[in-house]
Amino acid sequence: MLHTLPHCASGVDFPALLRLLKEGDALLLLQDGVTVAIEGNRFLESLRDAP
Repeated sequence: MLHTLPHCASGVDFPALLRLLKEGDALLLLQDGVTVAIEGNRFLESLRDAP
């Protein structure tokens, strides 16, 4: 399944979003959501640990 994050991760319930992700799912980061991909970002570490 394709999930999208168009907002800054701090503005959404990021742990709930991670619980929705299943193995093989994709998360598309749009607009402010791309800040998740900045190295050292705490949300990036959580995303890397997700299925």
